[in-house]
Amino acid sequence: GIQGGIGTVGVLDGSLLKISGSLGAFMAVGIDAGSLGSLNVEDSTVWVESEGGASLGIGVNGGIGTLNVMEGGVVHVQSTSAAGNLQIGDGGGTGFAIFDVDSKLEMAGARGYVGIGGMGGTGQAILDGAAWTFVHSEDSGIAVGSNGSNAKYSSGNGKLYVSRSTIDMKADGGSNLVVGAGTGSNGYLQVSAGSIVDMNGDDDSGAGGILAVGSAGATSATAIFEGNGTRLTGVDYATIGYV
Repeated sequence: GIQGGIGTVGVLDGSLLKISGSLGAFMAVGIDAGSLGSLNVEDSTVWVESEGGASLGIGVNGGIGTLNVMEGGVVHVQSTSAAGNLQIGDGGGTGFAIFDVDSKLEMAGARGYVGIGGMGGTGQAILDGAAWTFVHSEDSGIAVGSNGSNAKYSSGNGKLYVSRSTIDMKADGGSNLVVGAGTGSNGYLQVSAGSIVDMNGDDDSGAGGILAVGSAGATSATAIFEGNGTRLTGVDYATIGYV
């Protein structure tokens, strides 16, 4: 869906959809005002890779986008020398992402960020029995109610629900989990049902993680960790309400 269009893509039954380029790679699902896009990944792989920037946008620049990853589906975003981004609801867009049982998000390369509701956008992501992994030589981050690549100044509205799932962040330069950042931003994080968020990921570099809940003028920021076995580990610096 682009420039007011409607589009649906299914990547199914063990297939591969790969977007790659030496200078940059970009894939958008629902881009521009009035557009509606959906991407369904079932027992298959969507791969976005570049030596330069690599980006997968779900509901961006005023569009509406939906990503459904299920039954062992994999989404892989990798930038060798720059940043790889997954943006869910960015630039005034609205994005929804569901990672169902046994599905995976793989972020790899130099740097990698997931932004859920940034730059005036609205985003929501649900993990239910899924795994997100970040393996980076520099740094990595998740921003809820902000844009992952510039969390402090790019506010939006975001929600992230993590149930029976794992988020494993291995980054030599450290990792960030930001909930609500930027003037007017609204961020909500719920981790439950034995889910584990590891912000150091057993990384040998010793770089720990930063947790920031409500910063830089956020209007609303909430992080909830609940249920037997639910854990947040690898954090060496945390702020709750910060300029």
